[in-house]
Amino acid sequence: MKKLFKIEWISTVVLIISVFVFGFTLKSGLLDVSHVRQNMAERNLSKNSIVYGKYFDNQLSSRIEVLDNLAETVSKNGLTDPKKIGEILVAQKVFDRMTLVDANGDRLWGDSYDGKEFTQPEIYNSLEQGNNTVGQQIQEGADGKNELRFYAPIRRNGKLVMALVGSVLERNINVLLRQADYVGDGCLCVIDNEGEYIIGDSNYDTMLADKESNHFYHIGNANVTNDDMSSEILQEKIQDRKVATVDYKYAGNDYIAEYTPITTNNWYLVATIPADQVGRNMPVLTSETVILGVVSLLALIATVILLVLLILKNLKLCAENQRHTLLEQCDDCVIFQLTFKPHKLEFYGDVKRVTGTDLGVLSGEAVYDVYDWIHEDDASLRGRLNAFWEGEEDIFSTEVRVRNIKEGYSWYRLTGALERGIAGNVKSFTGKLVNVDREFSEEKELIQRAENDLLTGVLNKKTMEKRIALMLKNRGSKYVIFYMVDLDNFKNVNDTLGHIYGDQAIVETAQCLNKVFANQDCIGRLGGDEFAVCVSYLAFDRQALLDFISKKAEEICAANRRTYSDGASNVSISSSVGVAYAPDMGESFEVLYTKADKALYISKENGKNQYHIYTPEDENK
Repeated sequence: MKKLFKIEWISTVVLIISVFVFGFTLKSGLLDVSHVRQNMAERNLSKNSIVYGKYFDNQLSSRIEVLDNLAETVSKNGLTDPKKIGEILVAQKVFDRMTLVDANGDRLWGDSYDGKEFTQPEIYNSLEQGNNTVGQQIQEGADGKNELRFYAPIRRNGKLVMALVGSVLERNINVLLRQADYVGDGCLCVIDNEGEYIIGDSNYDTMLADKESNHFYHIGNANVTNDDMSSEILQEKIQDRKVATVDYKYAGNDYIAEYTPITTNNWYLVATIPADQVGRNMPVLTSETVILGVVSLLALIATVILLVLLILKNLKLCAENQRHTLLEQCDDCVIFQLTFKPHKLEFYGDVKRVTGTDLGVLSGEAVYDVYDWIHEDDASLRGRLNAFWEGEEDIFSTEVRVRNIKEGYSWYRLTGALERGIAGNVKSFTGKLVNVDREFSEEKELIQRAENDLLTGVLNKKTMEKRIALMLKNRGSKYVIFYMVDLDNFKNVNDTLGHIYGDQAIVETAQCLNKVFANQDCIGRLGGDEFAVCVSYLAFDRQALLDFISKKAEEICAANRRTYSDGASNVSISSSVGVAYAPDMGESFEVLYTKADKALYISKENGKNQYHIYTPEDENK
């Protein structure tokens, strides 16, 4: 009984000590976990700021590219009538307002525009030199709504004759900032290299309500807590286009600000967040906690095991909480996490809505099954991801086609970040898939409008030049055959029957060429009733090459023999064809064009409705 009593007493004392130690150790453990989470959040804030900057910069750059393509289309087609130019501009969908102005900034077509910003030296000089540009500040439109303006020049004979002005409303710029996936109680704003504010998101005015008119003044009047940072050093870093971090106290609040350069106008994206949001002011472990930790090693094994289990459970709950927070911010995306040891892939969100299958958790070799859902043309994704795992970058982004529930494919943007251990080893990759099908469709439509002839749908002259130059560069052992096609008697169609029949003849000629040649061949309209076709062909000898050229040329002539009638008059047309080929006759677009044009002239001289293949003797004719 004495032994049992003694053991019971000892057990009770040990249990009381263990409970006491367990309570304090658990508290310390929770503080450690929170401290780790705070450190990770600070590192991620810097990485996320770079992601926000790239996203916002890409959105501005894509709008500049669209405006450039529209201006180039107007220039290359020689359009001067504002109404006809307006018919092209009205189809664009990326700008809220569109205006065509003359070289003095006076409106020719489109939305109201006062022209004041146009005459600013940095805007006008850039346009006069043939460069696009973006307004330095948000401007107030005629209707009182603020807007950011994009400019693209329209030049002829080396001179500025007109310009396109595309405007995006300030509220929609705010939408772009919100779409940067910024999460938390902070704000995003854009400043220039002088510290002047350009624009901010919906949290900007609320969070920085007492800020000065200039951001450098704001930092200069604040208490900067970085030992190696000040307002002057920040200005130097921004002038040198470097990333910067500033910790500061202002109006009784602690903030962390990340500065990321963007290419547009040498602006900077500033991500500001309250310091307490990432746990900057959390307490650290005390000596009491260390002593209790040492004492806890002497406690019962069961208590230690229970403590470890509770800490692991808490860490898992923290990770799940972070993932759920991300899910709440993403309406049309799938979150996933790939861990490397053990090899496991977990999906969060409605995966079934995307693939038709609830993938859940994949382990071991089953992880690689996800590549079966990727389009075969994007099979390089697996290799690119493996190279990313082994590299030094922490952020990955790409676009891939993923098989959808309808057994088709949809475009998704895959982005994610690596989590590394203390030794730099890769621990996990957390990312998301966002559907960008609609965005890609709009971009494809704009590109097609810029590359194709508006009347016929075939390639325009500029695009033909680029495609043919690429075919010549990559021809290998193949011949590149260049056909020039010109309609005979086309002028009589316009003069006798009218331009409606003339346009019909042009469109039907393009349709005939599409039937004669394969989809991979280049077919384009060079202007008026002049067309061109470029074909790659592998011929074993010269006779086989000439046979192929003759066969296709005869098909062109046969397909273009047509008669048009308005009921009172009939007009017949045919086509003359000139042919040159590389490498025998040259290996540049200009040389092939000149020689095919010479051959076309000979076809016309010999009676039309026929073809002629260029020979060196033709130079004397």
